[in-house]
Amino acid sequence: MAVSETITVTLHSNTPNATGEPVDVPRRIGHLRIGEVIGVGGSGAVYHGFDDALQRRVAVKVLLQRVPPGVDPSACDLIAGVRTAAGLRHANIVGVYQIELHERLPIIVMEHVDGPSLAQMLAQRPRCAPALARRLMRGIASGVAALHEQQLIHRDVKPANVLFDRSGEPHVCDFGLACATHRPGAALDSGQRIAGTPLYMAPETFEGVVSAQSDVYGLGIMLFEMLAGGPPFRGDSITALQTAHQQHELPYEQLSNLRLDAAWQETLERATNKQRILRYKTATHFLRALEALPAPAASELSLQDEVVRWVLETIRPGGAAAGAKQTGPTAQNTFDLLRARAAKKRDGRSEQPSDE
Repeated sequence: MAVSETITVTLHSNTPNATGEPVDVPRRIGHLRIGEVIGVGGSGAVYHGFDDALQRRVAVKVLLQRVPPGVDPSACDLIAGVRTAAGLRHANIVGVYQIELHERLPIIVMEHVDGPSLAQMLAQRPRCAPALARRLMRGIASGVAALHEQQLIHRDVKPANVLFDRSGEPHVCDFGLACATHRPGAALDSGQRIAGTPLYMAPETFEGVVSAQSDVYGLGIMLFEMLAGGPPFRGDSITALQTAHQQHELPYEQLSNLRLDAAWQETLERATNKQRILRYKTATHFLRALEALPAPAASELSLQDEVVRWVLETIRPGGAAAGAKQTGPTAQNTFDLLRARAAKKRDGRSEQPSDE
């Protein structure tokens, strides 16, 4: 097959310091056409696509991990969360249309959202007023709440996984790390244990324990970021970020100039409590707390108009969404950090061994 007729993805390697296996994926699979790349993250690569049968644009995510040999794809944990998400219909969730397998590589066909991610919007305008932050977070939390109602944990709640359409509505996306669990706070098996984006990971997730409260923590960190102009913790290693999330208090002094009502800090503190059991139980409970916060001075209509303007500013030529894929700490997840560390070791530029 000609090079122009395929895309090449590199699978994650389970061997330290090894280069992942390259796999060629056809640009046409049945009635699905795969176009240019939108972005590459820790769990997969996302492409523009087109469904010839239904004559509609779609987004196509190729996961970077195969279904293990000997495992029935219909029972594989790797795609169980995606399958559950495919059954959901919610205004604030990106619709999942189908899952294809190519050489045991899951390919997820999703709804195409024609706007930027929240990460791109925050790159354009790093912080927003409390009323606007509350308006954005209510839609995002509503989407995550719909997942929790189906016992589905997203596991990678972050600004890059929230897409906005041109009417200003948010859509939670990327279910490549999602898992279904009926045992709140249970530890996942070794193949699933630690995954996510360290800037937004709850303390217990670094130990492989996940629950709806883990997603609530990520939502709380996102809300803080929108108010403060950046995430509360930064670090150049997973260990540094793990320590911060597990031991350091959020720097609420960064919000002092906003003169927030005490209820705001109480809401943030409960959402991001170090102890999982003391957080809001699900995103539904967090959403109720957001709705109970002091009413903003601006009307809902004026806030909606402001979101639409922000979206259009971001996607206009020269805006944050006009460039190539996002780089830097905010875009990195555990896979990215581990891969960068392995590259440094190969180049002889790694730091002295630590206690990680």
